[in-house]
Amino acid sequence: MIKKSGRTAKILQGDARKLPFAAGSFDLVFCHGVIEHFPESQQAVEEGYRVLKENGIALYSVPAKLSSFVILKLAQQLFDKILGTNLWTCGYEKSFTSWKFKKILQDSGFKIIKFQISECSPGKRFPLIGRILKILDKPFHFLNIGGRFMYALCVKK
Repeated sequence: MIKKSGRTAKILQGDARKLPFAAGSFDLVFCHGVIEHFPESQQAVEEGYRVLKENGIALYSVPAKLSSFVILKLAQQLFDKILGTNLWTCGYEKSFTSWKFKKILQDSGFKIIKFQISECSPGKRFPLIGRILKILDKPFHFLNIGGRFMYALCVKK
């Protein structure tokens, strides 16, 4: 994609908890489906804040804890442990309540501009189960306390 556009890019590998960039390096931080995969989520968000320029924008998303998907995830992990199957392939993953996710962002210094929770939607792997999960998640989503993913658009002030 970059080659086709005639641009160049330098790709660096780093750890979200200790980014290899100077403070105030970026206008935008996009972190979708990352901070839930290691215990030090707060540290990673603080790093995102550190590398953003003043008035920089950050978009974070994490899975919602108040979700029927969490039950499905735990069931898959249990089946894997007991039956030796390989249903859960995501490794370590935690989920967040909306208030915990907001607290992590605010404690890191971010001002939340917009917060949204998406509904659970049927996936391709288990479509029937996905439709059932969507129905079970309706109350969480209606009350704006849970669902599938939570998205936060933030600014560094």
